[in-house]
Parts: sequence; C-alpha cells; structure tokens
Amino acid sequence: MIVRRGLSWLGAYSLVWHRGLFDLSLYVLLLGAVSSLTRWYFA
Repeated sequence: MIVRRGLSWLGAYSLVWHRGLFDLSLYVLLLGAVSSLTRWYFA
C-alpha cells in the first residue's frame, strides 16, 4: 500500500500504539471516502 509506505517513511508509525489496527482503520476510512466520492460522482 502506497499510504503505508509513505507513513513508514515519514515516521508516523512511531506515534501509533497498534500498527495493525491503525492500518485497518486507515483502510476503512479510505474505502469509505472512495465509495462516497463515487456515489456522489455518479448520482
């Protein structure tokens, strides 16, 4: 995942308590944003 590599490079994971949960929540947020944008675009 490009976002995961970027966050790792920036050192953002040092501020995160549980990396796996953070990755899962980030995936859910991005998936929801893409779904919302496509629903808005094709409506």
